[in-house]
Amino acid sequence: MKEIFPEKPISAITKIIISSVDKNTVPDEIPVFLCNYKDVYYNSIITKNMQFMEATAKKSEIDRFSLYPNDVVITKDSESADDIGIPTYIQSIRKNLLCGYHLAILRPKKNVDGKFLSFALMHPRISYDFSRYANGITRFGLTSEVYSKVKIPLPPLPEQKAIADLLS
Repeated sequence: MKEIFPEKPISAITKIIISSVDKNTVPDEIPVFLCNYKDVYYNSIITKNMQFMEATAKKSEIDRFSLYPNDVVITKDSESADDIGIPTYIQSIRKNLLCGYHLAILRPKKNVDGKFLSFALMHPRISYDFSRYANGITRFGLTSEVYSKVKIPLPPLPEQKAIADLLS
């Protein structure tokens, strides 16, 4: 008999943090590195050895939008609904690496593996759900309620890790 895992809304299994960090360099702010839209869109994994844009941010932005290993970052806004919800897994980071504008951090809660979550978000059904719920005409974006509508199957943590390792 095929085992079916319960589906959980993204909002129930992650802390969702919508970034507002821009690309500006401002005197009197702290130097940071930005993980930008293209970094997420073109890379399924982010590592500390990658090149990132240099910018500045306020201490409050560093506290709120810093990236950590096991985070997942997705594209939140785009010119095409098909480009919404593209994920990347944060494998390792350098100091003061922040999530840039037009992106959302999905910080996994207890018993959720970020690598598994990232792979799950790549599934065609999940991609379809993101594009279906995206709002817009010339520019598309995700509202906060979308994260409670889009659901992923969630096996127990050991199975999540085994699936993610197999897919890696």
